[in-house]
Amino acid sequence: GPQPSSTRTYTCRGILDTYETSRTQGTVIQQGSRVVLILGGSLPNNIEPEPDDRVVIEGQTFEIVGPVERDPDAATYIAAVRA
Repeated sequence: GPQPSSTRTYTCRGILDTYETSRTQGTVIQQGSRVVLILGGSLPNNIEPEPDDRVVIEGQTFEIVGPVERDPDAATYIAAVRA
């Protein structure tokens, strides 16, 4: 049968922001969407944010709702989120 889901918690550093038009050209993220920018160096080794992951920022929980954009050096991850 299906495996029960498990929850793992990791601490990281990041910024909650709103996408602006100039940053959304050519992407699937809509203007005005809430986004989270996570600093890759603040995550444990081999951990990358993925769609459906939850991020808690200042006590509010957000769900990653789209693809996660990663820079080539994995220094930052940017993803649309929904409260």
